[in-house]
Amino acid sequence: MKRFSVRIAIAESFGIDFADVENDHRYQDTRTPCAVYTFGNDYYTATNSPTTRPKGNLDYNWIPCNPVSGYIPENWQLWIRKVS
Repeated sequence: MKRFSVRIAIAESFGIDFADVENDHRYQDTRTPCAVYTFGNDYYTATNSPTTRPKGNLDYNWIPCNPVSGYIPENWQLWIRKVS
């Protein structure tokens, strides 16, 4: 099993290059309590267990979701925070 990394989980969940995730999709790292990546109007993060919720506060109500690519490494969980 790969060492857990939010960036790896996001890259594999969206089927995109690892470097592109950090360069093109990373949300402002000083504004969030955990690593957050944006795709369109949605915000995503990941944890190394489905039972571990992302760090956050009342402004960050994370909901478990399925990966866009249909793949996420075993035991990892993808989370979404929709902003409409």
